[in-house]
Amino acid sequence: MESSIYSTICSQEDNVNLYFVKLIEDSPSNILLCAYQACEKFNRQWLSCEDCKQVIPTKEDVFICDPFKGEAFEYLVSCPKSIVVGPQCILSCLRRNEPIPALPSPLHNTAMSGLVITTTGFPKAQKEKLQHLVQQMSGIFSNTYHLDVTHLVVKMVGSEKYKVANIWYMQLTRKHHSEV
Repeated sequence: MESSIYSTICSQEDNVNLYFVKLIEDSPSNILLCAYQACEKFNRQWLSCEDCKQVIPTKEDVFICDPFKGEAFEYLVSCPKSIVVGPQCILSCLRRNEPIPALPSPLHNTAMSGLVITTTGFPKAQKEKLQHLVQQMSGIFSNTYHLDVTHLVVKMVGSEKYKVANIWYMQLTRKHHSEV
């Protein structure tokens, strides 16, 4: 289990530091506590908001934050080498014995891992918001429709991407039924 988490973070498997960030001055959330306990075999520690802003992240550091907001969170996300994940991300990786996805951070969870999403019909601001959400859930966002796309999110039926996807889906369905 340990090597799986470490192997994604850096090549020096024994130098990874897990920092659990208390973003709110109250006690940490239950899910953050669960993640901290689940990582007992790792080099882990708690960081306060103030301590967090004093750290200069390296590629060996992973910051676990909940919620994804506040000054410390914004600071960590702005650091070029910073790896920021949510407790759900760490827990699901541990549970599945999988590495943390090697995707741009922050990663809230792995709910969309393995999915390639594209959109059609959305204004630029909404499209950017959807892209941000997909990426935070470990999905891959594509601006274009291609054969690797697993999901097409449409604002309105009838767009060009929708028509192409529908034709492709119908061809795939016919092929499947003819083989059965």
